[in-house]
Amino acid sequence: IDGTVLYRTNEIKDAYDITVKGDVYKDGTSSPATLQPLTNLALTIGSSTYYTDTAGYYSNTSLALPLTTGLSLSGRWSVVYDMPTGTTPSFSTSITALGSLYTFPATAPATSRHINAYYHVNRVHDFMKMHYPSFTGMDVALPTNVDLTSGTCNAFYNGSSINFYAAGGGCVSFAQIGSVVYHEYGHGISDKYYTMINGATIQNGALNEGNSDVWAMCITHNAIIGENAYT
Repeated sequence: IDGTVLYRTNEIKDAYDITVKGDVYKDGTSSPATLQPLTNLALTIGSSTYYTDTAGYYSNTSLALPLTTGLSLSGRWSVVYDMPTGTTPSFSTSITALGSLYTFPATAPATSRHINAYYHVNRVHDFMKMHYPSFTGMDVALPTNVDLTSGTCNAFYNGSSINFYAAGGGCVSFAQIGSVVYHEYGHGISDKYYTMINGATIQNGALNEGNSDVWAMCITHNAIIGENAYT
């Protein structure tokens, strides 16, 4: 009656809450890079590992703030390696408030090439699972090797990893070209799918290349593969 507060409850709880994004060329390098979620990304807190969702988001009400978090370009479906150093680009940050947005740095030891490669591998993996939900041959943290110095103007799948040469020889790094990432990942799909069905990998080289192009075109809706790859 007189306005005295007899009881109250605080509904605001401290909770670990973070969204991780990175600057990527989502639909080709003809348009500026935009902030996109880094999905399935590993977050290291103490001795435990957690993963971001399809929005690059992770929340846990049982984790009290502040918390130091390790972030690297490694997750459920890709682990990026910088080939000159043999390391995975990694950083740490302190999460102190709800609604934290962390933009993965494109500064040493990371570059936009590493971030783009991670993003596009996850994009093609998740697109593939929409069509082959029971196929698990590519449900691994695929080594994604960036800035190989043993050649230029190319990329390749070798049965266990996808690999991108450093810029040079009149070419940019193909790790920045999403359609090339999808194409190389497509070789992995063909390899593992054919092996699952037939006990041996795909033998027809032309069919293999065609399959890889189709995966890229289905994501980009563009018949041009590797656009802007040459300087």
